[in-house]
Amino acid sequence: MIRSEQKMRNALFFTFFSLLFIGVGYAVITSNLNINGILSVDKISWDVHFENYTEDINNNIEATYEFINDNTALQYNLTLVKPGDKYSATFDIVNDGTIDAMVSSVSMTGLLDDQKNYIDYSITYLDGTEIKEKDSLPAKEIETILINIEYIYDINNDNLNSTTQELSLTLEINYGQDDGTSNLRNKSLYKFIAENAKLDNTLSTYVTSTTGIDFSKSSSNTNGKGVYIFSDTRNAKYPIYYYRGDINNNNVIFADKCWQIVRTTETGGIKLIYNGVPNENNSCSNTINNIGTSPFNTPDTSLAYVGYMYGDVYQNKKYSLNSLTNQITFGNSVIYNDNTSSYTLQGTTSWTGNITDVSKSRYTCLTSENTCDEVNYFYHFNDNTTGFYITLKNGEEINDALNKMTINSSNKNSSRIKTIIDNWYEENIIDYTNKLEDTIWCNDRSIYYIGPWDSTNSDSSSEILGFSSRKKLLEGTPNLICKNKADQFTVNESNGNGNLTYPIALLTSDEVIISGLSGRTSSNSYLNSRFWTMSPSADSNGYVNMSPSLIVVGENTQEFAYMPNNSKIVRPAISLKRSIKVSAGDGTIDNPYIVN
Repeated sequence: MIRSEQKMRNALFFTFFSLLFIGVGYAVITSNLNINGILSVDKISWDVHFENYTEDINNNIEATYEFINDNTALQYNLTLVKPGDKYSATFDIVNDGTIDAMVSSVSMTGLLDDQKNYIDYSITYLDGTEIKEKDSLPAKEIETILINIEYIYDINNDNLNSTTQELSLTLEINYGQDDGTSNLRNKSLYKFIAENAKLDNTLSTYVTSTTGIDFSKSSSNTNGKGVYIFSDTRNAKYPIYYYRGDINNNNVIFADKCWQIVRTTETGGIKLIYNGVPNENNSCSNTINNIGTSPFNTPDTSLAYVGYMYGDVYQNKKYSLNSLTNQITFGNSVIYNDNTSSYTLQGTTSWTGNITDVSKSRYTCLTSENTCDEVNYFYHFNDNTTGFYITLKNGEEINDALNKMTINSSNKNSSRIKTIIDNWYEENIIDYTNKLEDTIWCNDRSIYYIGPWDSTNSDSSSEILGFSSRKKLLEGTPNLICKNKADQFTVNESNGNGNLTYPIALLTSDEVIISGLSGRTSSNSYLNSRFWTMSPSADSNGYVNMSPSLIVVGENTQEFAYMPNNSKIVRPAISLKRSIKVSAGDGTIDNPYIVN
């Protein structure tokens, strides 16, 4: 429980007006002297409260919790059944006011001496240190608190409890105004980043344009180098800060691994990309900055395979147009009969040897008949020699299939690359999960150009489908908002789709754009090695299997189209909680930030 004690004195502010008369000799000379003072007093507020209760993903204990009394009290309930049962959770104490606070008193009660023989109970800061009187909580800062409760496994018979017990464990933290005597705790990594950030839509040291950074162009000494505020978020509760260009001050050691800071998140977390392991000097230079190579997905013969996770798969099939005769009937639409479970072609025409004959008639039973149980949709014709199609059934039309493979995916299958990343997480990072935030990882499968997947489009030989990420990369218009629920990959459903096992994934093309890599223009950016993003690009016109493609970070560029079965470098990304503190370092490669 938090108790707020606002120890402030009321002050009165006056504006003085003075009128002075001076008489000299026989003549009356007067001077009017007006002294006007205008004093502006900034709005002040006191707001210390709880937020973000998060249970450890390794818990096997069912628990309930709720914040009450305007989020100044937290109540949780759980049951430990047998020795060895453990429960761990974190929550934040947030100072959202304008007044620096400090702990005025702390008390924790609940366990009797004999109960301590079989119950281990602690509440500490996230870094494991004790919560003490006079600990500071500056305005706009956060402290994450860690709860650990364990039914001790190696207890002897004498210490076994013989009855079911209900324990009431209480922690009370009183906060008052910081009177200048507080014990300063380590500064948060978020604070280090925010203190050095500049707006990206204005002129600054490494930005010569008065309108700010041009994201259609690569980073340089005149188009962004350093840490910036994404101007679209400048008035948000947690503005997004990001690193850009050829820099050497965004290096972090966390979980005994090297990382590079990419940006902060909409909830104040710090998104990092893997950058190898530190050497014996705790330096992050000369390291292998990836966990290996992998295809994004195998196989890759469906639009569904651009998904970090994917649902229904409609396989791309190839058909030799030389096999077609004028006995093959095509339709420009279909009607499905539920009673007979069959499709009937509408607006029919016959194949006569040229794709223009069927440019707007894509549905076919691949027979001379106009009725069939399953219907085929040709979405691409290649030089009058080859056609590519998918098969529809159960009343589906082309838009139904397209949506199931993209923005309405059920995400019931993991991609190849997700499986590799999850396995690496289990072996390397899982013990640090409580220090990570469950941010959104955006696998943006929204489409900006549908091409002849739209049955009314007559252009069947162009690049047939483009995803939104490709358009943003081509135009240099990054957008960090993830619109579609199915694309918002998170562990918990409360803030996304809830489909992830662990809070780890890949960067997006948008995040790489703001880092300084734009299209195929060469750039000197800290992200300068070839690796997968999780951003789909397009259907790959001209490839044998008409495979879809994803965007890959190249050597100092972003490259538009790599098929999912290509083997490319894997660089996982995570997001630290906003409260994570810096215990040492300055962010350089040879002296990285050490966070605990």
